[in-house]
Amino acid sequence: DEEKRIATLIIGNIDDRGYLTTTIEDISKEENFTHEQIDDILDTIQRLEPLGVGARDLRECLHIGVG
Repeated sequence: DEEKRIATLIIGNIDDRGYLTTTIEDISKEENFTHEQIDDILDTIQRLEPLGVGARDLRECLHIGVG
């Protein structure tokens, strides 16, 4: 249930261009999840199709695409 809640929060904060519009810190503060929990779920989301969705900026998106 926690993983589903974190995923929902992350996906709800992805804009039309596919970028994450909030920070892990903000999600952590607002919902009382650890940075590690959020990072793990974000990593999973970023590896879904289209690859790189949920990146915080273009640099991270390109890194995901080659890494």
